[in-house]
Amino acid sequence: MYLFFKEKDWKFNKFILFSGNLFCLYIIIRTESRGVWVAVALMMIVAVLYGIKTALKCKSYKQISGVFVFTIILGVLAASSISQRIDTTLQELTKIEQGLNNTSIGVRLELWRTSYQLIENNNFILPAKETDIHDFFKQKLADKKITKATLDFSPNAHNQYINSWLRSGLIGLFATLFLLIYPSIIVIKEYGFNSSILPLMIVTIILICGLTELPLTQISAYQAFLMSMLGSIIMLEQKE
Repeated sequence: MYLFFKEKDWKFNKFILFSGNLFCLYIIIRTESRGVWVAVALMMIVAVLYGIKTALKCKSYKQISGVFVFTIILGVLAASSISQRIDTTLQELTKIEQGLNNTSIGVRLELWRTSYQLIENNNFILPAKETDIHDFFKQKLADKKITKATLDFSPNAHNQYINSWLRSGLIGLFATLFLLIYPSIIVIKEYGFNSSILPLMIVTIILICGLTELPLTQISAYQAFLMSMLGSIIMLEQKE
């Protein structure tokens, strides 16, 4: 989306960018990862606002029309899936209020709470062994503090920061945050904030996804993040 709005000439590459974005967003919408939804939705809003601002500045009514066309097409494709996910989320919240945590949201809440308790037991500094994690969750299940579904997911905390803190200690948490934030600081210092929108958007998506998923734990996602940041820096250097 950033490249789509940034290009000044209306060429075939814009059509490719538009089609690629639409296809990727449709695939994301079809998934059930609400954390990714939130991240992408926020970045889409930023991209659209940036596009409108750029179009108004350049008086490019084609770009403004493209924004509205893109929004309408995406809305038509996503309407049913978004409506279904909203209904499912409301049902899960109702079950949680009734004390039933064997839902997607309920399991995540139990994973976060139980993982934090183990982190606290390790004085917030030391990492926990895999056997200790399993035994701790198993004991919580025996005490009826968590559900069986939570125990089954216990190797995965469904939160990048809690997972890093739990398995690598406080140093691991700082290392994870450093990996995500430091490249953005370098890019902003080198090229300025206005020229760093693309890498900042990439980092923000990963940061938000990390609240409910483990984007840096999967090798493919981690490599995609590094390649995206590298590609962004190369683009900025070529611009200079």
